[in-house]
Amino acid sequence: MLGIERIAGFSRPARIERAVLDSVGGERKTRRTREGKSMTSALTPVDPPELYKSPAFAQGMIAPAARTVYVGGQNGTDASGALVDGLGPQTERALRNVLAVLAAAGTGPENVPKLTIYLDPTVDPMAAYAASAAVWPHRTAVTVLAVAPAREGALVEIEAIAVLP
Repeated sequence: MLGIERIAGFSRPARIERAVLDSVGGERKTRRTREGKSMTSALTPVDPPELYKSPAFAQGMIAPAARTVYVGGQNGTDASGALVDGLGPQTERALRNVLAVLAAAGTGPENVPKLTIYLDPTVDPMAAYAASAAVWPHRTAVTVLAVAPAREGALVEIEAIAVLP
């Protein structure tokens, strides 16, 4: 029989809670809600031991109950709206554009549980991964899809979901 724990006002089986804590080193940061209940205040990566643990992304992320910001797809454009040249520069610029939206919303990459990256099917995804490492230092859950670009010349588009601290 599973024990039940109350976390952030929701019940969850204790076995699942222990598995999540084990997969992230057993540490948790907590804060209190207005009602005085304890809740997680940081994103928690979930990397089950039976899955590959990537240094670049998490298999899943637990986000605290909080307000969220949804960053619409960002291309590799400069302030005038012009696309920069090449996959590497477009990837870096698109991520910097995501960071600008996050900053304007009062949050940052450390609060992003999910990125979705759309790549032109003709490009090498490894080149995009390499370019993103220079700009995006945080592990997060990531989905990469090969799709025809909505804008001619755009090789990458990136959207994000973030929690507001």
